[in-house]
Amino acid sequence: MRVCLISREYPPETGWGGIGTFTHHLAHGLTGLGHDVHVVSLSTSPEHPTLVETPGQPTVHRVAADNLAVKLGFVNFCLPVTRPMLEETAGLWTKFLELHRAHPFDVLECPEHFAEGLLPALVGVVPLVIRLHTPHSKLVKEKFHNFDETFDHRVLTALERVAMLSANVLISPSQDLANYVATDLNLPLDRINIVRNPVDIHKFTPDGPRAAMNNRAVNILFVGRLEQRKGVHHLIEAVPQVLQLCEGKSVHFTLIGKDTPTAAGHGSVLEELQAKLRATNCEQQATFTSQIPLTQMAEYYRAVDICVLPSLYDNAPMTVIEAMSCGKPVVGTSAGGTKEYVGHEKCGLIVPPADSLALAQALSTLILDDKKRASMGAAARINAVENFSVQHMSEQTVNMYESAIQLYRNRHAALYPGQPERLTEDLHSLIDSLERRLYEMTYSNSWRFRINHWRKRAKEQPGGFITRALKKPFSKI
Repeated sequence: MRVCLISREYPPETGWGGIGTFTHHLAHGLTGLGHDVHVVSLSTSPEHPTLVETPGQPTVHRVAADNLAVKLGFVNFCLPVTRPMLEETAGLWTKFLELHRAHPFDVLECPEHFAEGLLPALVGVVPLVIRLHTPHSKLVKEKFHNFDETFDHRVLTALERVAMLSANVLISPSQDLANYVATDLNLPLDRINIVRNPVDIHKFTPDGPRAAMNNRAVNILFVGRLEQRKGVHHLIEAVPQVLQLCEGKSVHFTLIGKDTPTAAGHGSVLEELQAKLRATNCEQQATFTSQIPLTQMAEYYRAVDICVLPSLYDNAPMTVIEAMSCGKPVVGTSAGGTKEYVGHEKCGLIVPPADSLALAQALSTLILDDKKRASMGAAARINAVENFSVQHMSEQTVNMYESAIQLYRNRHAALYPGQPERLTEDLHSLIDSLERRLYEMTYSNSWRFRINHWRKRAKEQPGGFITRALKKPFSKI
């Protein structure tokens, strides 16, 4: 089967985030099953698109975003999030179509995130599978990342929904997320298939090199971006409570994750967390480390005793599965799909989200009970091997691809009536028309805007401006 995977993020060039890591596992898993896999992703050097061809591995095409128009002051103001997302989606689509025309793909998979499958969904040139990660509507609804129900976020949410509703097959990594999307899209729940997220059980193992840690302490590891949705603030609030509950026991927290400017006033979350630790005299009990390459992460999981992810919402976090595969018990929350992967009192403990006391109590239970930690860690490894291997997930995914191909043949339809090659041109035209209309409307209703308009034109073209002004003093110049 010839498969294309579209993903903005694909390691190592564009990072090891959740979607990028998943796509990496999927691409290699499908290749290992003998399929011809191509990944279309963004490049960190847009002026130098790249092609990576390595025998026995997926072929990776790195491309630039597509500049939809040159002067888009009003569109940028109205759609500061959606516009760059559309540009990136258009760039990925253009490369996909080029590859598809040269040698047709049997199936295409995209994440729902940021509507990466929108343009393929509109055209319908190939069976389309969309994998759910976390829809924008969920982030906006919960106000994560300081998102609000602005016009911009509503547009992006609508574009994601169009792509999902147009897909031949939808896949969710958790029942929790499937339930949310089915309600959000008003779809029958059986339209969404469950395929669990994978882990490389051969790389993430209990045996192997270990990162340097405090060997005299019980070490607790958090992995994730430093942001509200990951619940890291509640973890920091739990630190002094843990130390009090485990008085006399040496405990150390290691937090691995990129800082984000999502604190109050768009400030640094890292600085905010460090200030909280200083205020409770717990600064020495926590170490912050920026991103670690996925190739080294197993060393950190092996070196700790407990992994914690106190997310306010996570559909099926890779860090939880990686930790279990390394034989570590996990303390997570009931918000999202983590509870489906861990299982309370099986491979770890599940607590309510945003409850620092419950989090501290769960961590303390494992800190004080060596046998419980060991038995849960052993169960976690067995769970990962039996249920979350890359090969197991890839085989299930191939079955989903075959279903998508059959459904495509039976009910093929396209929302976009034109030639696929004209889609980006029409998107350019649409965005340009919107910019012109917003400009004209503002010009017609604001004298201040007119004066600024005339001043700018006079500065750019002084001679021509004076001539036109004398002929049409009250028209747009």
